[in-house]
Order: sequence, then structure tokens, then C-alpha cells
Amino acid sequence: MSDRTPQGDRQRSFVHCLIDPDLHRQLKSEGRNTSTPAAVIERGTTPGERVVVGDLSDIAARAAAAGLRSPATLVVGEG
Repeated sequence: MSDRTPQGDRQRSFVHCLIDPDLHRQLKSEGRNTSTPAAVIERGTTPGERVVVGDLSDIAARAAAAGLRSPATLVVGEG
């Protein structure tokens, strides 16, 4: 599930599997800059919630390094 919005608006995606390391390339091809802020929220709103922040160029690596797993939400854009 993805919430596609015009350039500059926040984009949210439900991540069903580990984040694809090439995600930034896909979003860049859709007009996003790789320096766009991003966050991955694992188990949001639960006591086990974990959040990793970065930008599109490094969010996949940061989430993997933190050991984040699905279910997780990817938030892209300025907050």
C-alpha cells in the first residue's frame, strides 16, 4: 500500500518486506531527491516501536543495520 502524493508532500508506504537497498533509485526515478528525509517506523504505536531516520540515499542501510523488520512504515518527505 502506498500513499502517492505530489512532489514535496509526505509519502507513506507500508513495508511488507525488508527495505530494498535500491529504493532510493526507484523514488528518484519518480522525482524524489536522494537527500529527501526518510524514516522507518517498526511496530508503530506499540511498546516495541523503533524508529530509524536518514535520507533516501541511506535509509535502507540504516534500517538494515538497526535490524528493523516488518511490519514497518516508511515515511518519506519533510515533516
